[in-house]
Amino acid sequence: MSMSEPALTAPAAAPEDSGLGALRWVPIVHGGVTIVLGGLLVFTPGRTLTFVATLTGIWLCLFGAIGFMRALARGHTGAERAAGLGVALLAVAAGLVVIARPEGSIKTIAVVGGIYLIVMGVTSVVLGSPGVGRGVAALRGLLAVVAGVALVAWPDMTVGVAAAIYGALLLALGAAELFFGVRMGRAHDSA
Repeated sequence: MSMSEPALTAPAAAPEDSGLGALRWVPIVHGGVTIVLGGLLVFTPGRTLTFVATLTGIWLCLFGAIGFMRALARGHTGAERAAGLGVALLAVAAGLVVIARPEGSIKTIAVVGGIYLIVMGVTSVVLGSPGVGRGVAALRGLLAVVAGVALVAWPDMTVGVAAAIYGALLLALGAAELFFGVRMGRAHDSA
C-alpha cells in the first residue's frame, strides 16, 4: 500500500440493539387497540354476552400475539422468554375458548378470563415481562390480578358488570402500554 492510497477501515460497529427498539411500535399499537376495545366494553349500551365474549376473546388473542413477539425479541433471559411465551400461549388459548363459545354463561367466560388474568398477573409480578421495566410489569400484574380475582370471586356477575371490569382493565392497560411505547421510543431515539 503506498502512502497516497487511503487506508480502508471498517465502519464503526453500531451499538448492539436489544431487539426492543425494532418493536417499539408494538406497545403503541397494542395500547391503542386495547383502549378501543376497553372503551367499547365500558361505553356500549345494550351489551350482549356474545359481544362481550367476542371482544374479550379478540383482546386475549391480540395480547397473546404481542406477547409472542416480545418474548422472541433479543435481550431476554431464559426465564423471561419462557414466562413470556407461556403467558402468550395461555392468552391465545383462553381467547380462542371464549371466541369459540361466546354463548356460554357469563360465569364461564369470566372464570376463563379471570384465571388467565391471575396467572398473567402473578407471572408478571414475579418474573417481570419481556421488554417491560420492572415497575411497569408489577403494575400491569397487580391490575390483572385484581381484575382476575374480581371476575372469579363474583359468582352471580351480570354481563354489564363483567364488561365493566374487563373494560376498565383494558383502558388502564392500554393507557400503560401507550405510555410505555412512547417512553421506549424516546429512550431508543436518544440512545
